Amino acid sequence: RVWRAMRTRRTFTVAELICDARRGNETAKSTIQHFCQDLVRAGYLQGEYERGHPRLRSNAKRYRIRKDTGPLAPSYSRERDVLHDYNTGEDVKLSEVGDACAM
Repeated sequence: RVWRAMRTRRTFTVAELICDARRGNETAKSTIQHFCQDLVRAGYLQGEYERGHPRLRSNAKRYRIRKDTGPLAPSYSRERDVLHDYNTGEDVKLSEVGDACAM
């Protein structure tokens, strides 16, 4: 549900995703925040700041989708530190990406 909401909205906040995901499913805020952070690191999302907020990564209020590869949600494996894209079959090793894509 969260990936579908991201693709539909194109720009969004974590709070908006929580509202979208709650329709029939209780998704934790921290789970959505971690998913967004993983997608930022892999280059799928870009964090955007609302005016008046300091430019610290933890204060990113809005996200914009940068890489929409299809309807299947990417999946992160903490054990392998890899984001797998089921639409393309590609794996993004997040430890190799570092924070270059983060902001």
